[in-house]
Amino acid sequence: MIDPKQIQQLRDILGQWAKTVASDLGADGIYLFGSLVYRNGTQFVKESDIDLAIQIPDVVEGAIGRTAWIGKLFDHKLKLEKDLLAPFSRENAGEPICSVVAITESEARADIHKDGAEEFFKSNPFLNLLDNNEIDGFPNAGEAPIRDRLVRQCFRFAQKKRNAFLGVSANGSPGLQEFDGADPIPKDVMRHAAMAARLRNPGAPRGAEYDTQAGLDFLTSYLYDVRDRDAAYGRIHHWVSVRRGARGNVEQLEAIDWVFFSEIVWDLASDALQAHLAQRAEEQATEEAGVPGGRSTVFFADRFAQAFPGVRGISWFDESDHVRKRLTTLLASPLSFSGRAPIWWWRDGNGHIQHFQCIRVDEYLMDYTELKIRKVAAVNPGIYSRLFVYVEAIGMTPTGLYKRSDESTAAVKSCLGYDVEEYGLLVDGRCVTRAEYDDGAAHIDNQLLDIRERAKLRVRYLSPYNFVIAAQGSPINNTGFDPRLKKYMNRMLQGEDMLAAMLKDVIQLPLRDN
Repeated sequence: MIDPKQIQQLRDILGQWAKTVASDLGADGIYLFGSLVYRNGTQFVKESDIDLAIQIPDVVEGAIGRTAWIGKLFDHKLKLEKDLLAPFSRENAGEPICSVVAITESEARADIHKDGAEEFFKSNPFLNLLDNNEIDGFPNAGEAPIRDRLVRQCFRFAQKKRNAFLGVSANGSPGLQEFDGADPIPKDVMRHAAMAARLRNPGAPRGAEYDTQAGLDFLTSYLYDVRDRDAAYGRIHHWVSVRRGARGNVEQLEAIDWVFFSEIVWDLASDALQAHLAQRAEEQATEEAGVPGGRSTVFFADRFAQAFPGVRGISWFDESDHVRKRLTTLLASPLSFSGRAPIWWWRDGNGHIQHFQCIRVDEYLMDYTELKIRKVAAVNPGIYSRLFVYVEAIGMTPTGLYKRSDESTAAVKSCLGYDVEEYGLLVDGRCVTRAEYDDGAAHIDNQLLDIRERAKLRVRYLSPYNFVIAAQGSPINNTGFDPRLKKYMNRMLQGEDMLAAMLKDVIQLPLRDN
C-alpha cells in the first residue's frame, strides 16, 4: 500500500494533467476511478493501474473529429506516463501505468463500457479531476439506454480501440500496433462493419452481422461514396483499394487509422440508431396526428405523384404555368394535421410547411416567406422515401426599409450565399422593420401605433435563393447532412448543376422512415 502523502501526490499530478488536457483539447469531464478512489485510495499499491475516464467534448463530431482528438490526447497521455514513472519508482518503462477510457456522450448516457460491464459508469464512484469532487456515478450515465445489441457492440468496439491506442507507456511502447496482416483490413473492423451493415438492412439473412466479407464490401462501398468529402476519407479509401488489389503501394495501417476505422463504424452504427429512433417517433406521431397515409414519407410520395406524374430521375420545370400547377398541387391544403406538418423544407435551416399559396404571377407565399420562384426540379430516384423537390427563386425588390452599403450587402451574401431581409407587413399594406415588428409598435406618419394585432412577419430574398422540399421523415432530415446540403445549394446558385451529385449523396443517407 502507498502512504497517504504519495496518494495525494499522484492525485495532484493527475489533477494538473487533467486541467492541461481540458485547456488544450477540451473535455466534457476527466475522472479518476478504481483503486485510487475506492476507500480513499487505501487499496492502491505500486503495482496498481491508474484508471481514467475522459468524456470526449460534444463539439467534436464525426469519425474524423474524434480520431483527431484522440490523436492529440495520445501526446498528453505519453507525457503523463513519463511524469508518473518517478513517483511510482517502476523499473519497467515499457508497461503503461494509466488506462484511459475515452467515451462519447452517447456512450455515457447509454452506460456502455468497452468490456460490457453492466452499469459500469452508473454505479462506480468517480473523482472529478477538474474540481476535485467525488461523485457517485458518471454524469448522466444510463439515462438513455440503447437496446440494439449491434449498436452497443459497435460503440464498445470504438471505445476499446481508443483505449488500446492510448495504452502507450513511458518509453513510447505503443498499446496498439500497426496492421499489416493478410486480410485487406483488420478482421475486427470487417466484423463490426458487418454489424453496421446489418443495422441498415434488418432484412439481411440470419448471421449476416458476422459476415466479414459483407462488412468489407459495405465499408469499401461507403468509403468510395464519401472519398471526396474530406482528404482523410480519400486517403483511407485509397489504402483499402490498394489492399484489395488496385494499383499503388501497399503500406501498413497506422495505429491511428485503426482508430479511424473504428470511429467510422461508430458513425455508421449511430446513424442507423438515429434513423430507427426517428422512425419509431414518427410512427407514433403520425398515429397520434392522424396524417393520411400514415408516415410522412408515404404522404409526401402521394403528393409528389399527383404533382409530378410520370417523373423518374430528375425532371426540370421552368415555365411559370407548370411551376405554379406543380407546386400548388404538391403543397395544397391541408398541410397541417393536429398541429403537425408532414412536409418540410431544408437549406441552411429547416422548417415545416403549413401554408403555401400563389399570390401573383411567379410570386408565392410559403408560410411567412415571400418567393419569386423561377424553376423547380422533381427528383425521383425510384425510392419513395428519398423523393425531393428542388426550388430556385430569383431576387426580389427590397422593401426600402433598410439602408445598406454595397459592402454590407456583399458581406451578407458571402456569409450566407444569398441576401435577405425581414420585415413586418401591416394589414393596410404598409411595411415596418423587423425590430418594430418584434416590439409590436411602430412610428408611422408621426404617430406611435400598436401593431401587435395588425402585422405579419415576412422574409424576402433579395438575391437568388434555393431550397429543397421533402417529407419530414426524409433522410435529408439529418443534421450530419446539413453542411453538405448548404454547399450543394450554394454551388447551384453559382450556376453548377449539383443535383445528380446531391441525389447520389441522399441515396446513401441512413433511412429515417421505410
